Amino acid sequence: MLDYGVEMNEEALKALETFKPRALDAWMRDDPAYMEQLRKQINLYPCIFMESCMFGIVIAGRVGSAWMLTGEQFEGDIKAVLKVMRPFITKVVDDYALRRLHMLVETGRKDAATWAAHLGFIPEAQRLERLGWRGEDMDMWIYKKEFIRKGM
Repeated sequence: MLDYGVEMNEEALKALETFKPRALDAWMRDDPAYMEQLRKQINLYPCIFMESCMFGIVIAGRVGSAWMLTGEQFEGDIKAVLKVMRPFITKVVDDYALRRLHMLVETGRKDAATWAAHLGFIPEAQRLERLGWRGEDMDMWIYKKEFIRKGM
């Protein structure tokens, strides 16, 4: 069973300070307002961290919104990351009795869309204008738990 209690969040906050994002996601590290928001999310909601990525789910009622920050080693750790993230997602969905879990993916980012699909998300809405942190267009993906259970 995965534990995402207070101690885990404290460890994740410490890890965030030394985390090295991929060049594509480096803007997140350089934006003080984004980093402050990320610290709040890590402190308040379930998250996991590895050397190659950080992933969490912000929960409002019975709806979750997933976020992810990828690190320099991400491409080399994809299989290992999937083995950790899939059970984490399932546990959070079950523990919080979520009726919905979604993730925003930057429109046109095929790598992020592929990753969302591997985690069990499917496209729901395309090109939501200026919804991203920096005003970029985003696509909404919704989690389909049955895909993970079937081994997708």
